[in-house]
Amino acid sequence: MLKKDYIPDLGDTADFVIIGGRRDAGDEHKLGIGSLWWTSFYIGCIENKDEACRFNAKLRFRIIGTIDRHGISKENITYLNRHGCFTRAPFAKSIPEFERGNGSENNWAPRVHATSVVYLRTTSFSSSYEALRSNTAIWLAAGRRTSERLAATRLTTALRALRPRTCPPPPPGFDPARAQHLPAKVLGVRTATFSYDAEQPTTNPDFSVWLLMNAVKGASSVGIPAIDKTKEIRSVIMNTKTDAHLKSTPYKVNLRNSQNCDAILRYMYGDEREGTDRCSKCMAAKGALPKCVIWGTFSCANCDWNRSGAVCSLAPAEKRGTKRKSANTGMDGGDSDSDDTDPFEDLDRKTCLKISQIFLKAADLKKKKKKKKRSG
Repeated sequence: MLKKDYIPDLGDTADFVIIGGRRDAGDEHKLGIGSLWWTSFYIGCIENKDEACRFNAKLRFRIIGTIDRHGISKENITYLNRHGCFTRAPFAKSIPEFERGNGSENNWAPRVHATSVVYLRTTSFSSSYEALRSNTAIWLAAGRRTSERLAATRLTTALRALRPRTCPPPPPGFDPARAQHLPAKVLGVRTATFSYDAEQPTTNPDFSVWLLMNAVKGASSVGIPAIDKTKEIRSVIMNTKTDAHLKSTPYKVNLRNSQNCDAILRYMYGDEREGTDRCSKCMAAKGALPKCVIWGTFSCANCDWNRSGAVCSLAPAEKRGTKRKSANTGMDGGDSDSDDTDPFEDLDRKTCLKISQIFLKAADLKKKKKKKKRSG
């Protein structure tokens, strides 16, 4: 338990939270774990506990100290940077979630956490603090209560017990900045636990969820704005085509380039055109995607798959002419329905060379037979 008046103007005990932080370039270099939002964290106490409990007043915190790399493990610093970035806010005396008390230190960070992180709890506040839990967006320290004096070793133990309430961690391997664009659920599937990096699913809804998550991860800044988390996505079923063996197979899903990722996002969230409002390619039921969907001022997503979209009949005429010239020569590398090489798309170069040799031999044989027939 804290000694009487150990902290000025506070009682015997207090609730401690992390409500802000700062970045020190020297500490960041010594930690050696990459670019960070914060390397030191500001410790605060609730000043208006009674007002908040009785009248639902805005929380007011007093900054009473900091804790840095000497008191927090690299693992916990990484955790706080990864999840705290979702609720960061610019420096201010007051933000919608809480305000800084008058007795706070003056040299704290240019960033605060709109969502406070509880990492040390004292016994005397436990019952009153339950009333605050339902009215504040905080990360509760799971069952952590202590009446001992503030110590770095105790804080490190408490940090490991953090459980996020309002901000789930991003899927493994997902950049936090991209993860914020993911809906919590897609077609009834939770994205936080979905194995987006597994082998491509063959059926929906898993296929569409897999497609969305990989598209969000690989999309460019042009495609990301198409995402609308208030809308349910459009399920995707790839069209089929005839391969070199005359078998009907679905179009190959290639999300290694951002262009296709952008096209998928536009297809999932854009507006569908029907009837004669569709582009000529979609009206002819050609291309990888079965519907004519546009978003903003872009061409339809089907025409944008594996290409710039300039071949779409909905695109401006001057752009269509330029791109179609390239498409007719078969040099744009796209998935053109008018390209004679399209059936060989899934074959490797060695196989294509063998096939070309077979056709050359066949052509030579026909040429010899024709000469022989003429001479006879």
